[in-house]
Amino acid sequence: MSPTSTTTLTGHGVWQPALLTLVAKVCSDAAAAGRPVGVCGEAAADPLLAPVLAGLGVSSLSMAAPAVADVHDALARLTLEQFRSLAAAALGATAPAAARGTVHRTGEAFRAAADDGKGC
Repeated sequence: MSPTSTTTLTGHGVWQPALLTLVAKVCSDAAAAGRPVGVCGEAAADPLLAPVLAGLGVSSLSMAAPAVADVHDALARLTLEQFRSLAAAALGATAPAAARGTVHRTGEAFRAAADDGKGC
């Protein structure tokens, strides 16, 4: 997307399975080269998407200060294995709404299991 484009990835755009697949590929290639991958802006500031990005291999998230606490809380309640599971669920979706919905339901199940002391 060009810097002057009026098209943005708002709403479900960041949940496009094809876009998430691209992020996974970039992260995989970067890891093989020993390089980090960062995401900034609204995508990084989404507490539901941040664990997915971590599961895809994103190593840093940059966001506006007001979003930090919510994203921190979302990341702190899950394990790396759960991040990867959420990423796999999002990648397996056929549409943005399905990806977001699946991640939401799966994340809630992980948190409920952790709150019950059962783990997941």
